[in-house]
Amino acid sequence: MDEYELIEYYFELCSFYSMPEDPAEDYRELKEPRTTVRKLKDYFLSLPDACRGRSKALRALRSVRDGSRSPMETGMTMAITVRVGLGGIQVRDLSMNHRVVIDEEARGLTRRKEIIFDAYIKRGRQDVEYQGARHNEELQSAIDNERRHVLQKMGYKIVEINKQQLFDREAFQRVMRTISENAGIRTGNRPDDFEERQERLRQFIIRRWRQQ
Repeated sequence: MDEYELIEYYFELCSFYSMPEDPAEDYRELKEPRTTVRKLKDYFLSLPDACRGRSKALRALRSVRDGSRSPMETGMTMAITVRVGLGGIQVRDLSMNHRVVIDEEARGLTRRKEIIFDAYIKRGRQDVEYQGARHNEELQSAIDNERRHVLQKMGYKIVEINKQQLFDREAFQRVMRTISENAGIRTGNRPDDFEERQERLRQFIIRRWRQQ
């Protein structure tokens, strides 16, 4: 496997879904992940230094996070966590399925006691959400609006990514730029061919998915 494939595979091992053997079939939801990033790291570190692939596995694991609930969540998160050399924006302080308790000032704006982020980036207090097809439904849209108001009241920045943005090169670059700027990431020292590397990453992320 190349590094893209390893990262994606480790995400799946630490996720709440299972990819099908038949590409025509949809993924299957799991009650629990098969393993965790911590367990994988401990295993790789237990191998002899001379073990073939050990260093490559540990490097790939730096981009992986526990708790993805869908392949598209994984793709979105890979674009953020993967190292710059592979076209990502290399955000390390990201956690998935991050829980936030509603504070007293915002409690009157929602019936919820807590909110779960798809991906939380500590720098810039960013909630990055993958907007699947269900978010277009009227009831879900109303719930999303309420959620958005609560988080804004609590001082969080909200970045929403949908499938169309993943399939459009320029839209993808813009949303990644937004996340970078919110996190205070300097882009001046990126390789001259960074946009080409970023495009290779985007193409890898969407390779199995139809646009419609």
